[in-house]
Amino acid sequence: KRHMVLNPFSFKKGEVVFSENQSLSGVFCIKEGTAVIIKTCSNGKDQIIELLSRGTLLGIRSLLSNYKTNLQAKSLTPISGCFLAKEDFFLLLANDPDFSLAPNWPVTLKNQMIVLSLSVKKV
Repeated sequence: KRHMVLNPFSFKKGEVVFSENQSLSGVFCIKEGTAVIIKTCSNGKDQIIELLSRGTLLGIRSLLSNYKTNLQAKSLTPISGCFLAKEDFFLLLANDPDFSLAPNWPVTLKNQMIVLSLSVKKV
């Protein structure tokens, strides 16, 4: 039986978590700090799309759609949390009844990821 692996991550303020047009191999769950989602406009300026904090999954849209990212994620403050590989994420979806794709699955998913991120110790 395969066991899920949660890999701790941390980014300093201003570091890029992922760039536009990048293939992601999993999702980042924020435990502490704030990330910003940015879109670079045709004039070269960055537009802030969203601020994300504790319990938020970075890269979920690209992972579920299997498309490259069309946005950039950066740490607005120092951030830390856990990285869940694509295979483990889908294993969790398939095998955990609380992790189903029911109508309220984003809420369930967010709550579950908060619990998972709390289990990751700082390195």
